[in-house]
Amino acid sequence: MSTVYLFIVRAMSEQQVLTDHAVQREAIDISDFVYAATGARVRRLTLPSGEHWFPAADICRQLGYVNTSDALRRHVPESMRCVVATLVSREALHISAGHGLRTSMVLMNLHGLIRLVNGCVKRECEPFKNWITEIAVTVQQEGSYSLRKAELQPSSPQPGTPPAYAVPQQLTEALVRLEESRLRSDEKAAAAQEEANQARWGATKAQQVAVLTQRQYARAMDDMVTAHQATARSMCRIAEALEELVSRGGIGASPARERPLPSAAASRAVRTADDLLAAWRSRLSAGEDVWAVAAFLAPVLMEEGEAGHSLAEIAEQTGLTQARVHDSLRFLLKRQAIRQTGISPEGAPVYVVRYEPCRP
Repeated sequence: MSTVYLFIVRAMSEQQVLTDHAVQREAIDISDFVYAATGARVRRLTLPSGEHWFPAADICRQLGYVNTSDALRRHVPESMRCVVATLVSREALHISAGHGLRTSMVLMNLHGLIRLVNGCVKRECEPFKNWITEIAVTVQQEGSYSLRKAELQPSSPQPGTPPAYAVPQQLTEALVRLEESRLRSDEKAAAAQEEANQARWGATKAQQVAVLTQRQYARAMDDMVTAHQATARSMCRIAEALEELVSRGGIGASPARERPLPSAAASRAVRTADDLLAAWRSRLSAGEDVWAVAAFLAPVLMEEGEAGHSLAEIAEQTGLTQARVHDSLRFLLKRQAIRQTGISPEGAPVYVVRYEPCRP
């Protein structure tokens, strides 16, 4: 079969290789030849004599072999493979840094590469395998195989330079299909990248919208709190105005079922929180919620003269809900047990006793 591969080492085209040696021209560019055979651009080590060696792991990976050692044992004789350290030592080569060839790496020559391709079952390798088969049949029938001379020859060839040969039609078709497949893969990769970019942009936009929505919500809550505070201040002013009218005798009397306010003598008798609670109980009929709130307010009113606690604070001390605290305070206000005089700096209403208790 050595006659079959004679065309491979014919001198035709120069190529820069990993060892930086200038090699002879080849009938078929080695890069195109290997690309058509394996469907990929693979690394290679080219000797000064023009012999090419390829990393076995690279070739097996491209051809779909799972186990490199098993593939070499089954398809590639030992004479067609070599370790980098042995080859470099034998040929006195120097491999510069950056080529990625380790001294323990197994290489195979072009004969071994073709043996692996012939044993491969990938559909992409069929055109190359058919061409190799055609070469063998032609040699058997006609005694030789040669490439067709290219229509265009070098304009000023060097003396002794052989003519240029055309790439076989089978390899040309394989190369075209591989390039088309690569272009389609590149287009798919570009489309996937664009889709990923769009997704990232969409996620960023959604985050921006979420942040904007949170800011709008925060501003709305601030506006609502401001409105509630303004309403509370307005209610205080209304309450003060109504109280002023009542004190001047301008509007109605106490509810029919309520007893009149304590007299001045009775107010002078209120000296402690217990006295204040007793005074309230003597004229008010209320539920447990009201008396729980009253029991909390009375000591504060008697000791400090006023109580400026929020609904939350009173609810926490009495164990009631804020809604029940609110209703109890309204009851005490309507029954004129307490009155509101303003708003504390913290925004809580300030209450005082409806009449001035007697101080000791």
